[in-house]
Amino acid sequence: MHTNTKAAKIWQLTFSVSLLFLFFGCEEPGTIGGEFVDPIEIAIDTLFVTDLTTETIDPYLGKLTLSAVGSFNDSEFGQATAFSFVKPEISRISEDDTLRSTFNFFLNLNMDFNDAFGDTSTDNSYSIYRVINPWRGSTFRKSETITYSTAEVIGSFDDSMIDSLGFVETRLTGTWKDDYIRIFNLPDSIREDEYRETDFGLAIVHNGVSNKISVINNTQSQLTVIGADTTYQSFLDWGYDIDQAIPSSSGSTVALPSTYDNFLSFNLAELADQVSSQDFIRAELVFNEDTLALSSSLSDSEIRSSYLGLALINDQVDDLGYQFVIGAFNANAVNEDGAFVFNMTTLINNYFFSDTSLDKVYVYLFSNQGALSYTSLFNESSSPDLAPKLIIYSAN
Repeated sequence: MHTNTKAAKIWQLTFSVSLLFLFFGCEEPGTIGGEFVDPIEIAIDTLFVTDLTTETIDPYLGKLTLSAVGSFNDSEFGQATAFSFVKPEISRISEDDTLRSTFNFFLNLNMDFNDAFGDTSTDNSYSIYRVINPWRGSTFRKSETITYSTAEVIGSFDDSMIDSLGFVETRLTGTWKDDYIRIFNLPDSIREDEYRETDFGLAIVHNGVSNKISVINNTQSQLTVIGADTTYQSFLDWGYDIDQAIPSSSGSTVALPSTYDNFLSFNLAELADQVSSQDFIRAELVFNEDTLALSSSLSDSEIRSSYLGLALINDQVDDLGYQFVIGAFNANAVNEDGAFVFNMTTLINNYFFSDTSLDKVYVYLFSNQGALSYTSLFNESSSPDLAPKLIIYSAN
């Protein structure tokens, strides 16, 4: 922990801003009042991350924007199998609203093409079953279990039925429809309690052998009921369950999935303590992606879901899983030609002149909520040009 006076903080800020202006804004000496200003020499130091640790958490898989369904064996990251589960709303405008058995029920799903994962040349088929155990999307984690009964098929569809906008309409029948109608027609005073206690929603499961994982956009999907009028029920709750085994750190690389089976931690304070708080003007944390392994491990028809980059947070959080999902990070880095570069200048300045802790920071893959994304990074065992490092720009 560093302790500085208020005057020192102000001086540091002014000094850094001035140097940044000269460093990034001036390529040739200028004149002020007819006199030349001597150029400032910039020293570049490289500090290697030597205590990189791979960690894991039990991730949240409910109430995310996207849900996965299907199976794919990725030659780089292994087998992943997932199914989705949803529970539509059961709201009505007035107590006079009723449903009848003659009404038609449809599950309208938005299958997000942009986040598909696997062999795009193959078509999946899916069945919809009743879930038979209670669950809650906002707290659902990977370690929990969702059980569905295959004794009755409530609906079915395949990829060929998906339209050009990514929507598919599936007719729902059977006991789930009957029970939904019965509960919907109950008095308001008991309807929601009955629905919560006796109906656990629907599971969307791929059939047979699958070589692709599709993605459902839950916020764009709904239940449609067509009778005398057409009514729409958004999803009340949703989530997905996944079974996968991400390879651990192997040799000079480490695999990072968006489900946080693997993420990285290290002590940034030990590196920051080697930096002069008065002379440094910029700090960059660099991780390199194993682009060759990623590109050579897919066939021409196979794709991986895109991701938004890497994100970094310090250890001053109560729930890592929640923090990773909502995206409230201290710094982020976008992949540019295989390199993730974090601008750490503000964070290290806050360490020097405030109470920000850097004793343990976390680096993780940041992606669209629920999308299955993966990358592979070089670790500290790799060559110096690829190993994780903190690059410090200082004024001599």
